[in-house]
Amino acid sequence: MRTLLTGAKGQLARCLRDRLPEDWELIATDSKTLDITDRDAVGPIRERVLSLVTDALAVGVDPQRSTIFAHSAVPAQNQLMLPFLSLVTESELHRNPTVKSELEATDGRAMSGLLLTYPVHQATDILFCQANLVPVGKDQLPHLEQARLIAQRFDKRYGRAVKDHPVFRRPEALLSQAPMLLGLDGEKMSKSRHNTIELRMSADETAKALKKAKTDSERVITYDPANRPEVSNLLMLASLCGAGAPEEIAERIGDAEIAVTNKTPLTRAVIDACPNLKAIAVLATGYNIVDTVYAREKNIPVMNVPVYGTDNVAQYAIALLLEACSQVGHHDRSVHAGEWTRSIDFCYWQKPLIEVSGKTAGTIGFGRIGFHIEGDLRRLVELA
Repeated sequence: MRTLLTGAKGQLARCLRDRLPEDWELIATDSKTLDITDRDAVGPIRERVLSLVTDALAVGVDPQRSTIFAHSAVPAQNQLMLPFLSLVTESELHRNPTVKSELEATDGRAMSGLLLTYPVHQATDILFCQANLVPVGKDQLPHLEQARLIAQRFDKRYGRAVKDHPVFRRPEALLSQAPMLLGLDGEKMSKSRHNTIELRMSADETAKALKKAKTDSERVITYDPANRPEVSNLLMLASLCGAGAPEEIAERIGDAEIAVTNKTPLTRAVIDACPNLKAIAVLATGYNIVDTVYAREKNIPVMNVPVYGTDNVAQYAIALLLEACSQVGHHDRSVHAGEWTRSIDFCYWQKPLIEVSGKTAGTIGFGRIGFHIEGDLRRLVELA
């Protein structure tokens, strides 16, 4: 009898193994060697393709200027695999850093031919469309070099149709300001390692993922990629999201116990990134930029300036009320544009005008600002 036992490290599996007949052949696996819930090999392909297209559009790829296609729609690209495979050796593929790291991550499981030849697949992606500039991460540079080598060997083995023009261009790398991003576990970010932050995650899902990110035991936050790669990686992620240079973010946060802000949002993720935070002060009346619910859960008081600009805001509210009635701004621009001069009527208006005489004003929301608006309106009526 040949038996496959999944979850072999579990309590039930260990008990079962002790009770199996000695002449039975047992194949014991755990989630690392055989994950029956992992559908990476197949999965919902159509949904994943559409999801990737959505991600590309979300980060700014313009479909009017870019061609987005599925490999299966271009058979000629896949047909390049055969001649390209004849131009590489097995030892070259085994030396590829990505292939080596993926092999190490499998805990000794046999590598599939698809994974071993992945660098050649990537070379077909690059070379078939005559790409001359390829945006890549630092870890992908060996793949790009493999593609350049294949292009060179293709010319040498099969010759050129035009002597001065190679059959395939030699592509160059385009590195961003963050040539390498680490995953949540501090290792290379990869879907196969389940350590990624997906673009389609909501704010709460992103915050939840970041809370699991590997850091260190130091209290002070510093940007030091060489000695503190995990913390520096989180600072780089924040920087790429528009929070400023990673060095500046680290300096601004440090080991602060009080955060004073005006426009910078203090979300759940930011609060979690400041373990010593004891109070938040908002230099404004509104405090909607702070996750007050989470701050309350963490026993962090949030303070604002409730009387800040009350008189001025009341004044602007009355000014906007009069503007809505008289349309002064619109007609001022219209007169300066010469439209009154060209009008056949002396009494000229382009929008309805409302006389406030005899009208009743109502105030919705009788807080500090509403109270001042009501008082100012009464004084204006008394002056009239």
